[in-house]
Amino acid sequence: MKIEFTLTQEDILNHQLFATSKSKRVMKRRAQGKIFLMLIYMATGLFIWERSGVVIGAVFFLVCLPLYFIYASMERNQYVKHIKAFVEDQFKTRGEKKTTLTFSEKQIDMKDGDNESVVPMEEVEAIYETGTLYSISLKSGQGILIPKQYLDATSDLNSLLHQLADRLGIPYEEQLNWKWK
Repeated sequence: MKIEFTLTQEDILNHQLFATSKSKRVMKRRAQGKIFLMLIYMATGLFIWERSGVVIGAVFFLVCLPLYFIYASMERNQYVKHIKAFVEDQFKTRGEKKTTLTFSEKQIDMKDGDNESVVPMEEVEAIYETGTLYSISLKSGQGILIPKQYLDATSDLNSLLHQLADRLGIPYEEQLNWKWK
């Protein structure tokens, strides 16, 4: 099966955010940041509680609760800002190149403008489907992005990717409601 499409900045941004949300290192780092913030709040709250009394300590904890959620929102936006800058920088050199993927029995042939590569099927680790894209995750840590909105034969690709996952014994995860959080 042969597929042709042109990637946009938005497609690449969504793919990068999706890949980031799947990264164990990023998930661990974000969780550690939240735990550290909570420990700071607890230590400060207990100190205030001991020094100024129960009422002031309770007010401090009530004020910190929305601050915790504001921190999560700010952290989420910070990731988007950094990844967006990275994607914009990449897109300047990439431009509006047409991407062609050819799926055969033993490999995926990729042509991206002047660049060509061959990915053996043994390298495919997992296949993800979100509301806007398909992401083929490779063992090397890289991924192949296929945006849904530009495909004519989306249902054919969907069945091909399901068959590929079954044949290779790899997971096919549908996350149609995925959003960056």
